[in-house]
Formats: sequence, C-alpha cells, structure tokens
Amino acid sequence: MADIERDYAQANQKIVSGNRTATAGLREELKEDVSNVKTAVNDLRTTTPENWWDRHEAAMKQTASDIEADVSRLAGKVTPAPPQATSRATGENVSTEPFTSRRDKFVADIRARVDAMQQALDRVKARGPQETEIEDTRARAKKLGDDADRLRSASADDWWDVTQARVREYVDRVEASVKRLDDNKS
Repeated sequence: MADIERDYAQANQKIVSGNRTATAGLREELKEDVSNVKTAVNDLRTTTPENWWDRHEAAMKQTASDIEADVSRLAGKVTPAPPQATSRATGENVSTEPFTSRRDKFVADIRARVDAMQQALDRVKARGPQETEIEDTRARAKKLGDDADRLRSASADDWWDVTQARVREYVDRVEASVKRLDDNKS
C-alpha cells in the first residue's frame, strides 16, 4: 500500500505541475481507488466464512455502480437488459439452494449491467487523456464481468480464495492505473 500511495503522489504531482495531463475524471477515480483499495486490504483481517458473501456482494455492487457512473459520464445513459434467470453458459435454471440461488441471481444481474456498460463504451471514440480514461473504464468493466463469470462456479467453501483474489486483483489494477496516470505529455 505504501508503494501505491507513493507512486500515486508522484504521478499526481506531474499532473499538478503541468508536465503531464490526465482528465479530471481519471484523477478523481484513481484517488478514490487508492483510498478504497486501502480499505479492502484492511478488511481482509476481519473477513470470515460468515460475512464474506455480504462483503463480496457489496464490494461488487459498489464497483458496478462506480463503473456505471463513469460509463454514463463518458458514453451516456447505460440501460442493462433484464438479467436472465438461467446460466449463460449452460442454459440451466438457477439453483434453488440458498447460497447458489442468491449467487446465481447476483451473477446474472452483474453480468447484464456489465454487458450494457461494454456496449456503451464500444460506441465512444476518444484520443489522449480521455482515451486513457475510457480504456481504464473498459478494463474495469471487463474485470467486473470476469469476476462475475468466475463467481458463477464458486461455492460457499471458496470464501477465502474468492475474497483474497478480489482484493489482490484490485490492488494490481490500481497499481497499473497509477502507472498510467501520467502517461500523456502536455
């Protein structure tokens, strides 16, 4: 975390000095991500088999809402199609087991939102700092979709692996975004 915060401060200083450029949206999103990733890492200490799903679901919903807000700002209104009550891969009905039915409904909802966001972003053309922001948003939406697809086969017993992977991948994505923050010369 210290490395991320240091790298972010250095990249942001280049933006503030005027030597590099980044859109205000990208800077604000990254500032929020640096703060949120710190919270996610700290929450690992108190994640248990009893609270992991609620935390995981809340984190993914918040991520979806954040990405959707950015997509709406960049590409206009995002309207997801109603989620299907079947598995996209197999066409089988959603399970009636308590965890799996909740998981399957959640995955279908997230997947529908991600598909709509990706379609909206595909219609946007940009250059320079805005292109970097769109590509970052596109990568975030893709990652959310990948997470939902992997979650489709997760069991309640996978709680630690799922939680740890989500946080580790979030850290990796924020690190990569920090490195790209100042990649456009003025």
